[in-house]
Amino acid sequence: IVILIEYLDDKFKTPEEIEEALQSPVLGLIAEIESDSRDPKGIYISQEPRSPVSEAFRSLRTNLEYTGMDKPLKTVLVTSIGSDEGKTTIAVNLAGVLSQEGKRVILLDADLRKPQVHQLIGLNNRIGLTDLFKNYHSFDMVVDSVSQNVENLPNLKIITSGSLPPNPTELLNSELMLKILEKLKEQSDIIIIDSPPSLVADAQIISTKVDGVLFVVRPGFTQTKPAMVSVESLKRSGAKMLGVVVNRIPRNRAYYYGGYQHYYPYTRKYYAYSYGQKSKVAHKE
Repeated sequence: IVILIEYLDDKFKTPEEIEEALQSPVLGLIAEIESDSRDPKGIYISQEPRSPVSEAFRSLRTNLEYTGMDKPLKTVLVTSIGSDEGKTTIAVNLAGVLSQEGKRVILLDADLRKPQVHQLIGLNNRIGLTDLFKNYHSFDMVVDSVSQNVENLPNLKIITSGSLPPNPTELLNSELMLKILEKLKEQSDIIIIDSPPSLVADAQIISTKVDGVLFVVRPGFTQTKPAMVSVESLKRSGAKMLGVVVNRIPRNRAYYYGGYQHYYPYTRKYYAYSYGQKSKVAHKE
């Protein structure tokens, strides 16, 4: 029975499986977030800067920068096959950790169906991206009014989705969307875009307008074949796949033996990190 269950289980388990199936490198390994903060809303890397998860996001930032050595990345789309892989968490914290490096970063919520950025951080969503569509001719004045800031991250600007339109696909596929991105590039060093799941046409549309795509996978949850189909569809649409982020890695012994040894020991007393090389363990103060 155990062998049969294992045979029928088509979910990703190890980074090696992910790289082989999706033909994309794993750029980041992020464990399940367990925040000690009293306020559950906010940007985790800002609230818990010394945690192993924050260190993992810094490693992701470094690996992402290496992918843009020949041509610096100005726009990066973060997507996943569904809504439970944690793509918004990755987009928010990646934007935050990039801004900590001194870069001018814009986090743009382009999910015009079920936006999550404002809920995750605890921001108002009365105005946002959709207002840029409606008031493009006074762009400079409007972008200042729709941009929001967060505490401790002065280089980060956040543009939420705004009110949801009846025609999200048409808006994202319009020439105006391209013009908006070009305008935002002038005001930033890099734009991180949170999109709908990749099975929705919106993600494929946006992927053709950006410099690269990060695909988020949740081990033990994301199914192999649908993910392969989704990534292949993105590639066929002309998207440049930068790599994969493995998110919400469970903190249990099963996954220790499943290929995530480089992320452990993961206890309250120790930090372990450095994917792709010998792990360095330091005592937590």
